[in-house]
Amino acid sequence: MQRNRLIEEKFFEETIARLAREKNCSAKIIRTQLSKIYRRSGKFFHRGKLTAVFKCALVLKERFPNGYKIGDKIFYSRFLRYLQEIFDEKAPLTQQTLDSLINKMGIPCDCGKYIHPDCVHVPSTVIERVKNFIDSADHAVISYKEIFAALKDVFVGTQITNHYFLHGAIKFYKLPYALHKNYLIKPNGIDMAKEFNNFVVERGEVSLREIKEKFISLTDTNIKALIKRCPEVIRTDSGSFVHASHLNLHAEDFEPIKKFLRRNCATPVNVRACRRNLSTTTTSPFC
Repeated sequence: MQRNRLIEEKFFEETIARLAREKNCSAKIIRTQLSKIYRRSGKFFHRGKLTAVFKCALVLKERFPNGYKIGDKIFYSRFLRYLQEIFDEKAPLTQQTLDSLINKMGIPCDCGKYIHPDCVHVPSTVIERVKNFIDSADHAVISYKEIFAALKDVFVGTQITNHYFLHGAIKFYKLPYALHKNYLIKPNGIDMAKEFNNFVVERGEVSLREIKEKFISLTDTNIKALIKRCPEVIRTDSGSFVHASHLNLHAEDFEPIKKFLRRNCATPVNVRACRRNLSTTTTSPFC
């Protein structure tokens, strides 16, 4: 008998009956021998101890082929019920612990939903098209939404019905990119902040709308965080963004500017107060 780690009850009994016929032996004797190797937990016989991770992986695969939604109390209650039904025991898992396990072992398939890796089946030709698109893109940081929108027709008839599953497929098939929640980075040393800075450098001045069209995965909060990491990107009074390299400044301008700042910023002061001082200073180099 092949020593599988886990055998469902009905197959276990069928195996005993088959071995009894083949060896012309009592089924009771065979069951006694197998009991020295296999233990029973609910509907399964198994070798060794079954860990919580193994049990959760089995439930995820067998009972949630369309995905388990983390943070959802209904999904959590169903999962615990399946654990007890299959293994005949109440698992002491909090929702937070279970969500963490699912997040680590699962593959993203929708917003907040994960499926077992064995449930991912995307044709290799589709994955190759995804890789070719990413590799041929002229920018290093690419959002999953951008890829999905560009290859939507390629994904028809596959499991990839949204950009979340696209992220999961790229992760599952181990494509050579650095994966983040909303975007990936090609392995050329450029990160999101550098990509953002380069975009503004190329355009000189851009609007918030243009930034969101280029980086469709970014929220207003993400953009604010990027600006903090890009000190040369300056927000203008009109709400647009300009790169410092495009300002009409000359070498002889910097010393008067430094003097102005030292005079008006001897103590901590915000930009608004500095502007008030600027508007009342007729000798300011900015006038």
